[in-house]
Amino acid sequence: MLLYYLSLIDNEEDKSKFEKIYEEYRLLMKYIALKVLGDDKNAEDVVHDAFVKIIKHLNQIEDVYSHKTRSFIVIIVKNTAIDYTRKEKKSRYVDIEKVYDTKVSSAASNITEELSAKEILSKLKQLPDKYREILELKVYHQLSDKQTADLLNISHAAVRKRLQRAREALDALINE
Repeated sequence: MLLYYLSLIDNEEDKSKFEKIYEEYRLLMKYIALKVLGDDKNAEDVVHDAFVKIIKHLNQIEDVYSHKTRSFIVIIVKNTAIDYTRKEKKSRYVDIEKVYDTKVSSAASNITEELSAKEILSKLKQLPDKYREILELKVYHQLSDKQTADLLNISHAAVRKRLQRAREALDALINE
């Protein structure tokens, strides 16, 4: 299967990067897909789709072994699995904890500097998954609205609205 994925990539540097990603994360991806779907065959399909998405966004990955890359891949697999369940008209969902780096950028424009990174992470973890993920993709991974929409398989308008709601929810948590 690796040969198929490598055939989708043009340059040798990206092929090498993808090989490392494949070897490092394929078991984690399968585990996450299995947790969401509960079916081995469907999990393999989701992992395949997720690898194709990763190839499309390979330029977003700098360090293959970083926490940032791991969380990026977890989000892709989880959302691909959720999309799959939606297509299959199933309503199962398993929460997967996000792994955040201790370095946190300002998630909303009015977060005060008095809050430590640890406090902000604590508030972020209290957000619903769809809001936490949108903030992570936009702020931490610095993806554009289009890239975020493609990864989450939602419209640009939905990205903007979720981002607005996520910031409002985060502001409310901080101001408690």
